Amino acid sequence: MSKDKKDQNKEKKNELQTTSVRFVNEVERQFAAEMGSTLEFTDHQKKLAQHLFLKTSNALDEWEGKRIKNNQKNKKPFTWNNVSIKNLALEAVYKVNLGLDALMKNHVHPVPYYNKKTGKYDVNLQTGYKGLKYVAKNYAIDPPKDIVIELVHKNDHFKPLKSNFEREVESYEFEIENPFNRGAVVGGFGYLVYDDPTKNELIIVTNKEFEKAQNQSPMDLIWNKHEEKMKRKTVVRRTMDHIDLDPKKINAKVILHEDSGNTEAKVDNELNNDANAGEVLDITEEVEEEFRKAEESKDEQPEQEEEKPKEKQKLQQGEIPMDEKPTGTEGPDFG
Repeated sequence: MSKDKKDQNKEKKNELQTTSVRFVNEVERQFAAEMGSTLEFTDHQKKLAQHLFLKTSNALDEWEGKRIKNNQKNKKPFTWNNVSIKNLALEAVYKVNLGLDALMKNHVHPVPYYNKKTGKYDVNLQTGYKGLKYVAKNYAIDPPKDIVIELVHKNDHFKPLKSNFEREVESYEFEIENPFNRGAVVGGFGYLVYDDPTKNELIIVTNKEFEKAQNQSPMDLIWNKHEEKMKRKTVVRRTMDHIDLDPKKINAKVILHEDSGNTEAKVDNELNNDANAGEVLDITEEVEEEFRKAEESKDEQPEQEEEKPKEKQKLQQGEIPMDEKPTGTEGPDFG
């Protein structure tokens, strides 16, 4: 490796460390503002903030690599200089308060959205299935012992066993009778298991509910290409809606934030698979990229396209206004 390359890598590493420190400090500052000055920002929470920074930094590197590979010069580089760190730090406060660890698989997924008003990327921290399960088990009024999620195909055997005067515990029968030809998905169900079996709850999601979720979603392309995963995600969300968080265990602002952040339109990139089936829970890289492209196609960056001829003319005339900066050279936005 040449000396110049080593110097560049060292400089990049130093810049990243500086941004990391400033990010964690910003999270700590906003933690006090949101959660109240009486709550201490612990060493463990500081570590969780650092993990969020690392996860987001790795994600930015991946997206930037794809931007370069696809020759998308009209888009701003996916760098920390082009991220609204103040907004990201506020998002991080809620995830940190929940105890979610971004370096744990499927706890948190960073997804960027280009904000035309600020000219920066807002990074949304989406709670993954295992993150939801962690929250449910740790902060619910009555935490479930287990959470089962399944899709039911046409050739499967499924029979709900609702509680009645003869059956005290609500349950179900489910058998995959032909694993190599299960047929189309006709519905799904979630099952909440409690220490007291009489509290067990079966949540059934019909095909009509899948259709309703798809019709309400702006991401019709993803539904068409990843139908089963989107249906499983719908079952997960419907099931989680039956678990109430305890305001005595968690800050009320966090509960409101999670509720508002988990709408169907905002989490259409959360594609959940069932842990009980031994599958990966949550979004794939391919689908995450498709979601981001679909999101950005609704909110393109026309001002950059339109300014190119104007900027070229100014350069030819030797005139560059003091308030204009080349794309991607702005510092991290902490303000």
